[in-house]
Amino acid sequence: MIGSRMISSRRSLLFAAIFAAAIFTCFLLFPVHGAKANSVRASGHYGYTPEAPRSVQTATPAPLASVHPLQLTEQGCCANPSWSGDSDWILYLDAADEVQAGLYAVSSSGGDPLLVHSRIGTYSDDLAYIAYQEDGQTFVERWADGTRWLIDNQGREVFFSPDGRWISWSYISHGVTFPNLRQRAIWVARVDGSDARELVTVTGGEFLGWAEGAEAILVSGRLAPDMPAGVWRIQLDGGAGLLLHDIEVPLRPRVSPGGRRIAFIQAFEESGQNGLWVANSDGSGTMLLDVFGAYRWMGEDDLIVIPMDLSANGPSLWRADLDENRVEYLVDLSGTGHAIINNDWSISPDGTLMVFRSTRDQALWLVNLPELE
Repeated sequence: MIGSRMISSRRSLLFAAIFAAAIFTCFLLFPVHGAKANSVRASGHYGYTPEAPRSVQTATPAPLASVHPLQLTEQGCCANPSWSGDSDWILYLDAADEVQAGLYAVSSSGGDPLLVHSRIGTYSDDLAYIAYQEDGQTFVERWADGTRWLIDNQGREVFFSPDGRWISWSYISHGVTFPNLRQRAIWVARVDGSDARELVTVTGGEFLGWAEGAEAILVSGRLAPDMPAGVWRIQLDGGAGLLLHDIEVPLRPRVSPGGRRIAFIQAFEESGQNGLWVANSDGSGTMLLDVFGAYRWMGEDDLIVIPMDLSANGPSLWRADLDENRVEYLVDLSGTGHAIINNDWSISPDGTLMVFRSTRDQALWLVNLPELE
């Protein structure tokens, strides 16, 4: 991807370092408020006209309650934790030398971790299916009875729809060195590999996730040379495209659990409206938030944000209520002696708990969140 000459290589690395530093600086300095913008959407119309940002009511932080994180695992364990649908279990992959590799679960009330499955792969949201590579091929296996299907995709990684009925994968073009020119053919199929078809080819983009109801997928890039780059909704039935937001490269995209919304970072855009954006996957509108930092979804209507601030003694959590158009303070972890390593944290589906990986010991810790109105 970079040239063979040493000078070209050094320049590429320098540019990448400058770009990463600029993104990190944006995370640290962006203020905490909120704003909303609606988009004009019509068949064949690819532009959007946002309203002027409106200020939102930001809740005054309440007096801090005592926060006492609970240690769930031993140190040096368990990157990228996630939750079971009932919020009772934290799931993580472990392949340390002293344990059997596989998917593990630890109860949110504490206790010894349990081995859920000995395979390493991609899991459906309900844990009914696992996709994995074996001898250069991709298989999808149903846990209940061990039935598995060979997916004819030359060993590509697959992504399950939220309801577990569909899978998607991509083929990347060869010989194109620049990311904005690289083509990616995105395919979909039923979970057993049947009804496989190429749905869309994007230039300079990628598969982002599944839209609400698994009737469409979300992608970035250009659908054709004369179309704008952006976040697009692509219908499974016929492949029709709907532009949700004009943007060259959406950074750190995260689709809500049910696919109703997608959050992403916009940076270095000439419009000047850089920051944390949320787009409705049906094309009904977009929202620009002034609260800016690391973020996770809590259901379809709430985005939990940890603002990056070098002056703070530790992380704090804020809730962006997208339906009510307001931002409110949740909890401050600065007095706990913990910080979060590698952005490893997750909010339980019911919104009552947060799990994070601590810089102190690289173990998983649990925090109770205040009850939301």
